[in-house]
Amino acid sequence: MAINEKMRRLTAEVDVIFPFLYAPYEDRQDWLTYARANIAEARKYNKPVIPVIWPQYHDTTPGIGTTYMPIKFWEIQMKEIYNLSDAW
Repeated sequence: MAINEKMRRLTAEVDVIFPFLYAPYEDRQDWLTYARANIAEARKYNKPVIPVIWPQYHDTTPGIGTTYMPIKFWEIQMKEIYNLSDAW
């Protein structure tokens, strides 16, 4: 949150906020919590929010990084992003 506050000056110069919400782990409920918190933080800038997702696990995750997630997890992410974002 402190870093986000430092970015406030920059956000005055942009039209849209694009938080990336790549899944770093397999826990779906944790990802939903993570995504909702990041989107809420992005909304503090009073700009449209369009999250970025990826159908693979984040490349920094040992053992599963860059592997494709199960389709059901990808569907959960797309549905959540659709419901919480300002454009689709």
